[in-house]
Amino acid sequence: MPNAQSISGRVRNFANLSKPDIQVHLGDDVEYDRNYINSFTTGDQIQGTLSITSPHDARYDHLEISLVGSAKCYVDRVSPSAAISARNEAFQMFLKMDYPVADSDMPGNGVLKADSNYEVPFNFTVPGSLPGSCKHKTLNEQVKAMHLRLPPSLGDPEMAGRGSQLLDDCAPDMCRISYFIRTRLLKYRDSDSKPIIISDRSRKVRIIPAYEEQPPISVDESDDDYCLRAEKGIRKGLLKAKSGRLAMEASQPKSLHIPSPNEDHEEATTMASVQLRFDPLSKDAEPPKLGQLATKLRIGTFYASTPRHRIPTGKAALADNTQGIYVVVLNLSARCLSGTEWLKHDPHTPSSSAMLRRDSAMSIAMGAGAGCPAPTKVHDPSLPFYTAQVLVPISPPKNKALVPSFQSCLASRVYILEMSLNLPQSSSVTLKLPIQITTDGGDAPPPGFEEVEDEIAELEESDSVNQYLAPRRISSPDDYAAQTAPRRISPPRSRAMQAPPPEYSTFAPRSGMSIGESPAPLYQALNMVRQI
Repeated sequence: MPNAQSISGRVRNFANLSKPDIQVHLGDDVEYDRNYINSFTTGDQIQGTLSITSPHDARYDHLEISLVGSAKCYVDRVSPSAAISARNEAFQMFLKMDYPVADSDMPGNGVLKADSNYEVPFNFTVPGSLPGSCKHKTLNEQVKAMHLRLPPSLGDPEMAGRGSQLLDDCAPDMCRISYFIRTRLLKYRDSDSKPIIISDRSRKVRIIPAYEEQPPISVDESDDDYCLRAEKGIRKGLLKAKSGRLAMEASQPKSLHIPSPNEDHEEATTMASVQLRFDPLSKDAEPPKLGQLATKLRIGTFYASTPRHRIPTGKAALADNTQGIYVVVLNLSARCLSGTEWLKHDPHTPSSSAMLRRDSAMSIAMGAGAGCPAPTKVHDPSLPFYTAQVLVPISPPKNKALVPSFQSCLASRVYILEMSLNLPQSSSVTLKLPIQITTDGGDAPPPGFEEVEDEIAELEESDSVNQYLAPRRISSPDDYAAQTAPRRISPPRSRAMQAPPPEYSTFAPRSGMSIGESPAPLYQALNMVRQI
């Protein structure tokens, strides 16, 4: 005798079979279906067709086709009780672009005929910015401008990769940024005009927006995440006296520029310049023999359950229970520097005297391009000193899918270049340099920070943003709540209206609930307690 669970499952299967079927096809079904991952960047056209069939005559009131972008993060809190685990979650729909459907593409009487096939084309242009999507307070306008940029797809193992190959994007399970084409057939209830979903279907797409290189990060000696200069005492032997002091410094290298998705280019490479200086304690002291220089790439993914008002740091993430950081370390290269040539500088020459007058702060600010590092704290002006320069090529790993450096309201990605120099008679000297990863765009170049700041000023002066992203519109996920009467599909307008962007929600969507329909108010705290 069948149990209640099997009966309910059969009822659900029968209900699904009786619903109209929607299939989302991208491109011409030849170009896109050949590649497993559909990848797009800023300015690209996401073109496709909906194929709608119904097993019986079905009445509908509205067909919705949207390009949706959302972020979902959660942070597990440490509980004093070993039997209880608490979790804070946050959800944000930062992008929703609706495509206007022409009446000629669907039946005019609002009835889908049985065994009939309806083809509805759609077309979206990937934007470079999200005007009005960041409404929370920020420390300054620079952070606001960063939050108004389109973030890349992140954390979805079914979409992470490059071209047609699935690769790890080094993101944790606690953070996910997704894009998808969502279609819904709606019917408005006669009693209160509330929309009822007759059928829906979504198809994921991967979006890697264009990010241009930004100015170098300002780093001071008190920064815990970065280190541009380090010193180490050098000994003649394991138990012998010190012979001098070694200084190692470098500046932020140029960004690693990765080509846009689905493009096959040569491997991206940049160069880091490391400057070395040895200050001896005596005239007969020789510079040390150098060992191996190991280069690593530290990938940091920040995630939070509340919107960030400043650029996150590793120290702040450890002290705040509403945010976390996930770090992955990748080995890039290891070079032997035993054959490095040292250049001796006479303190009585004019050029060497000018170098002696430079302080450490100037050395860090000017970077490796400034020439000689600043003197160490044991420098004797009457003694000569030695310098050397090492050029280190930097290439991204081929087995990882690195996304561009970005900052958003709930998640962000940063990269640190860690360079450790081993010394035969001493421990290693380590530098931690900030490095950016940038990407190319499509036909339309992304706006820079100045353009985004201009958009912010325009939005503050005007009550509407109707002229942006034509001919589509960006609307709130709960815009159907404002409907007062059932309506049919209207003809496409030449200019689409743009409503206020979606909001934040600290509740993740419940099972079976469409994204963007969360009932939670803004920034309402959620503590979900789970018994172990």
